[in-house]
Amino acid sequence: MNSKSASIGKIVFADYFAFLSLGMAVVGAGFYVYNTFLNASPVQGLDWLMFAAIGLGIAGMIWRIMAVSAIVNNGQEIKATVSEVSFYRGRGYVKYTYSRDGKTLAGKTAVMKTAKTSQYRAGQEITIAVHQGKSLIKELFV
Repeated sequence: MNSKSASIGKIVFADYFAFLSLGMAVVGAGFYVYNTFLNASPVQGLDWLMFAAIGLGIAGMIWRIMAVSAIVNNGQEIKATVSEVSFYRGRGYVKYTYSRDGKTLAGKTAVMKTAKTSQYRAGQEITIAVHQGKSLIKELFV
């Protein structure tokens, strides 16, 4: 167990899936506000679709925050080496290799392109958290 715990804000804005879920909820809410209050001829019967987008987005974001927090807060800290970094249109992934129990393993974290994630380079040493066979770049989320 580690002394630093995961930050919700860092999870939402660094983790691709959490950010995607937030976007889904915001877009659903935006469409609802537009259709209900700003549209001169509101489309009837689509409220359920907008509420579904909001609900699924919030549920997905909560699920992802809990999953990332569990790995970061309960995981074993291990040093890893970045093997590949790739970005396309503001999102991407960081691949890394690490050793655990005498085995060399590989991991990958889907990330948003931020100032911090843009600094990763192949060969760089990073700190990851490994919990129940799942790994994440710990330093992004604490």
